[in-house]
Amino acid sequence: MKAFQKAFLSAIKQQQTYVAVLGACTALATTYSLSLSIAMAVLLFFTLMFSMPIVSLLRKWTTEDNKILVYFLVSGGMVSLLQLLAEWFFPIAYEGLGIFTWLVAVNCLLITRIEVVAAQEGVIPSLGDAMGSGLAYGFFLGLLGLLREVIGTGSLHWFSWADGSTVFQFVLWDEALSIPLMIQPIGAFLMSGLLIAFLNKVGGFRRG
Repeated sequence: MKAFQKAFLSAIKQQQTYVAVLGACTALATTYSLSLSIAMAVLLFFTLMFSMPIVSLLRKWTTEDNKILVYFLVSGGMVSLLQLLAEWFFPIAYEGLGIFTWLVAVNCLLITRIEVVAAQEGVIPSLGDAMGSGLAYGFFLGLLGLLREVIGTGSLHWFSWADGSTVFQFVLWDEALSIPLMIQPIGAFLMSGLLIAFLNKVGGFRRG
């Protein structure tokens, strides 16, 4: 349990999205909506939770020559399985995320944590790191999606991942007062840069 807790807290403290801007491609592409941001975060969280223990179990048979193949086979297999489940049970979220679900298999954050932790440590530390990394990344995506949607549309709309129906919608101010730029691609770069700078300033995240 101590190994799990240590790895969990270390993964949050060294969260690579805040420190090294790893895994930003999916963050920038899918965070114009809070609902889709959380869907992407859930997908990456479970990919981490399933992939890292498997790579850890295989580490004794993984060499410098075959490690990249092992990493991508494991992560790609997990993403394919989760994609099938999402398509069956949450088709609206699956459609909304589109091609970016495939990019999770080669997400820089995922591959980095596999290489640095799962390929070197046991199953328990790998699980702790996967949970810490996944939750911290999910927090970042959720906050980024919330800010972009609210500033860009003046409202907050959560839709069902299964059928697209509205779960809740809050109109915070008139749409004429919103800044539509924030839900455009350039808005993703602007808001993520500001958010990363803020989180590093107040959170003291560090490299290493």
